[in-house]
Amino acid sequence: MRNLARELPFPKAVEQAVDYCIQHGILEDFLLRNRVEAIEMSIFEYDEEKYLKSEREVWRMEGREEGITVGHKAGYEEAEKRFSSLMQILLETGRNGDVERAVSDQNYREQLYQKYHL
Repeated sequence: MRNLARELPFPKAVEQAVDYCIQHGILEDFLLRNRVEAIEMSIFEYDEEKYLKSEREVWRMEGREEGITVGHKAGYEEAEKRFSSLMQILLETGRNGDVERAVSDQNYREQLYQKYHL
């Protein structure tokens, strides 16, 4: 019903959800006997503010997860580019010993990043 309510007015979403249940044998006997009451009860018991709050929370979590994924990817790509640039500078200037040290010593690598403005 939530998916339907995103695209349709709530009363219409309730009707379609009831139709779906009947067509797929979900509470079919009950809904056939009590269709009108079930629809009315769903509509009148519906708390729009509670529903919207729930949906906002879902959207917020989805956005947060997407932001974390995008941020991690961007950070990884930036770190790779930064490291690659440093290695290129060190190799071009014949500082092979510094390459080994930079690979294994994070503090030294950070000093080199500062020195070469990377």
